[in-house]
Amino acid sequence: LALWKRNQNAKACTVLLVTIALGAAWWGAVAWRNFDVNDLGRFARREASPVCFEAVALASPTLRPAEVSSPFRAIPPSKRTLLKVRPVRLRDGTKWREVQGRCELVINGWAEEVCPGDLLRIYGQLSRPDPQLNPGGRDAATDARAKRELSTVWCESEACLVTQEVGADTFALFRKGYAQIHSGALKVFSERFKLHEATLAQAMILGDRSQLPREVIETFRHTGMLHLVVVSGLHVGFVALCFPLLARFGLLPMRLALVMSLILVIGYVVLVGGRPPAARAAVLATGVSIAMLCGRSALSANSLAAAAVGVFIASPGAWLGVGTQLSFLAAGTLLAVGRLLGDRRRVEPSPLDRLIDRARPAWQRMSRRCGSHVLWALAATAAVLLVTGPLVAARFHLVAPVALFLAIPSMALVAVSVISGLFVLILDALLMFTPEVLVNFIVALPSFICQFSLKLLSQLLHAARQAPGASFYVAGPSVWWVGLWGMWIGLSLAVFSYWPRLRGVAWRLGLLVFALAFVAPLYKTLFAPDELRCSVIAVGHGSATLLQAPSGANFLCDAGSLGSPYVAADEIARALWARGVWRLDGVLLSHADVDHYNALPGLLERFPIGGVWASTQMFPRFLDPTELTGPAELKRLLIKESVPIHEVKMGDRLKLGEMSIEVLHPTDIGVLGTDNANSVVIGVEFKACRLLLTGDLEAPGLDFLLSQEPYDCDFLLAPHHGSLGSDPPGLASWCRPEWVAISSGGLNLATGLAYRLAGAQVLNTHKNGMITACIYQDQLTVGRHR
Repeated sequence: LALWKRNQNAKACTVLLVTIALGAAWWGAVAWRNFDVNDLGRFARREASPVCFEAVALASPTLRPAEVSSPFRAIPPSKRTLLKVRPVRLRDGTKWREVQGRCELVINGWAEEVCPGDLLRIYGQLSRPDPQLNPGGRDAATDARAKRELSTVWCESEACLVTQEVGADTFALFRKGYAQIHSGALKVFSERFKLHEATLAQAMILGDRSQLPREVIETFRHTGMLHLVVVSGLHVGFVALCFPLLARFGLLPMRLALVMSLILVIGYVVLVGGRPPAARAAVLATGVSIAMLCGRSALSANSLAAAAVGVFIASPGAWLGVGTQLSFLAAGTLLAVGRLLGDRRRVEPSPLDRLIDRARPAWQRMSRRCGSHVLWALAATAAVLLVTGPLVAARFHLVAPVALFLAIPSMALVAVSVISGLFVLILDALLMFTPEVLVNFIVALPSFICQFSLKLLSQLLHAARQAPGASFYVAGPSVWWVGLWGMWIGLSLAVFSYWPRLRGVAWRLGLLVFALAFVAPLYKTLFAPDELRCSVIAVGHGSATLLQAPSGANFLCDAGSLGSPYVAADEIARALWARGVWRLDGVLLSHADVDHYNALPGLLERFPIGGVWASTQMFPRFLDPTELTGPAELKRLLIKESVPIHEVKMGDRLKLGEMSIEVLHPTDIGVLGTDNANSVVIGVEFKACRLLLTGDLEAPGLDFLLSQEPYDCDFLLAPHHGSLGSDPPGLASWCRPEWVAISSGGLNLATGLAYRLAGAQVLNTHKNGMITACIYQDQLTVGRHR
């Protein structure tokens, strides 16, 4: 302030920015590190343990319908409820102790009767969210900590929640009132719209995606329009522009329109539950409206910075979310494009150009102006896609070029849908005590407009997704490069806004940053070490092992998990991309248990696959149209995608450069027993080292294997996820491994002890994450590689 009063504006600005940066660092550290000593999360561990505690419900339950049944699921899907609570008391033996914090409940079933403010007694399994277990994988622990949540509780059914006291304080009554209004709004759409349009309206206008089918979500995702089914800044912007547009056409005074816009925006954000994207946009819209009321510049870097500071103060952890990062990148880009457009419009045309323009017919002048607006809109869309593209590719691994052509018509349809849908809600509320026939007549027009626009949007995106090249999966750039790209974007915005003379330097820096993206891949290609890498990917109770040969060949042994096939495919794909894999030369399936192959359909969408190797017992010999088992469905899919299927048996060998793969089990007729007993067992040889991968091998197949000549190995993937039924002592004495990896969803203490007594070192994917064995110059190194 002292520097500013002395007209030393540059120094004052520098001091202010440094102060804000230091304050942000302090506030971020406080939010990240400081938790109460009695926080419920301090009693949680990775391994789930029984717990009984009392907590206050913070919001209405979020219902998640069951996914569509699939032959690739081992556990039938079930509907679930998510509920945020504030713990108050924890049962410790026969006593109760005070606790604090925030926690998320995951309830198997629907707990619809819970209301905000209710005091609940909860019986469940307490655990900490999983950290990042694979390179490139999701980090649930960090995401939860950013929301100041250190624990989750799994409840077997809604009966595990017992209401002790109905909330009656002011906060609880307010939350209950909001919940009733929100549920009433959802009910309006479900009663007045058809099913498909109702679920879309509930998602796009009210932010409730619980009823939206996965196929619809995938259509929006593959066309680059997923942000349309999330209440974001775009939706709030349409709401904020509603009344100012009426004022622009002379139907309202501008100052009255701005005040009404403020009221509508605040009411809309409250209606959607104050979701972070909507709150961010509301802060920005409020700043713009106040600036216009005060006669200041409506959109500026200061408005965006004020919104950023406001979001950071309210929720420091929000900056770790990709949604926050994308929204501010897009807003900054649009601000820069708007500034360029303003500079262009401020340039006065020559008298001759003005004379020529007046001589043109009215329709021609109108068409030229419309064409100019469309071109600028396309330029703005292209700029946003270019700026946010690296972050999207790095976090979502999906690029949708078709989004460039869909952006303008999609946003127009969303604007019509949001505004007409809000009119439906407002009219329905205002006419609450009016006869139903009259209400239906008045609401019919906005209801028809909203449904028609939603249906048209859905059809447009569905047709666009079918277009060749509409979207494709990519590995994405590295994290450090995305950070460098973001820093360059921020620097360029500052240069273009305040130091126009340095624009050339900014462009050259951008070219340098772009060139740096190719340094790491080129280095890996030109100077790849002569090593074999075997990575056991952490997929919970399941199996997926990647073999990377020095020749560049990539071979995946098994690909599945006991949980959702979508989650398994995503986790494996992220790990493969992080390892620099963009093509799989082959996939070996050990046997027909779903937790060893259910991720393969998802991987087929993401990677070219050279072929699938399996035993004669894996797939049905002849495909019966009535057979809907997992192996039959997978075989149909492989045939449809033209992926060759190769059968393997004991004695077969596969050479990939210096790496040799030998099949040790089963024979072409197998053994009498379960699928596990006929698991494919392979030995991998490279240099002077051996690896042994055993699938889910158990007796009598295990007895058959142990009756053969001993196979000394350096690294063993324990059979059947470390089960004691796989005879750890007998297998260890037969192959004498130095290292043993267990791929499982929990700790196998007894199995680990058995292998340690045999002289091996044991690692578990549940505890250690991805386990990687590297063979380089006849040396084997094994460890936890992030």
